[in-house]
Amino acid sequence: VDADAATNAIATPTAYDVTANETVFVRVEERASGCFNTVELDIEYSTSQFNTVANLEACFDPVNIDGIEIFDLKSQDAGILGTQSSTEYTVAYFLSQSDADSNANPIMNADAFESIGETIFVRVSNIQDPSCFAVGSFDTVINDLPSIGTAPDVTECDESPIDGATSFDFTVNDAAVLNGQSAAAFTISYHTNQADADTGSSAISATSTVSGGTLYARIVDNATGCFNTSTFN
Repeated sequence: VDADAATNAIATPTAYDVTANETVFVRVEERASGCFNTVELDIEYSTSQFNTVANLEACFDPVNIDGIEIFDLKSQDAGILGTQSSTEYTVAYFLSQSDADSNANPIMNADAFESIGETIFVRVSNIQDPSCFAVGSFDTVINDLPSIGTAPDVTECDESPIDGATSFDFTVNDAAVLNGQSAAAFTISYHTNQADADTGSSAISATSTVSGGTLYARIVDNATGCFNTSTFN
């Protein structure tokens, strides 16, 4: 109707905002005669959004001295997509902004990516309209293991009944394990074997009855979750 009556023309045809599929009408008029014709122009609206995600973090592996850790970049897919469906959008990972912008050289082994810590660039593309995309980034971070002090051996007398076991207060070694670090920033636990110390399971209480031998101290950085262990008797 507006096109036929030449009323309510779109004021900014070179910068027209749309938020959904829409049909607009184009009027072509001959100035001399006033004769005109109208046609429909369908506008297809596509979106793509990168949702910010947290960095991927790993703890330094002292066995792997090259400083390279394995990261599953694909574990970020769900957070990056948000409410967007994985059947309608693709997520690809790149080593540079320019590659993400041009959709060139994607990281092929994104689910087992070797990294020394770097910025990863992400491209979210609309499958129906690949030219509609959004780019963002996150970092892979390798955290250092916390420092751990060498705790002195703890000695107690075997009290009656003489059974080869007695109660020990292992918290006397907390300060030595912290080695000058803040007690508020770290968590300390004690274990009877290396496997439990590595997993943080089956911690013995601060005043446990044990029969002596090697004990394992574990210190955890509360900020990163990284840990270290040491032994004493």
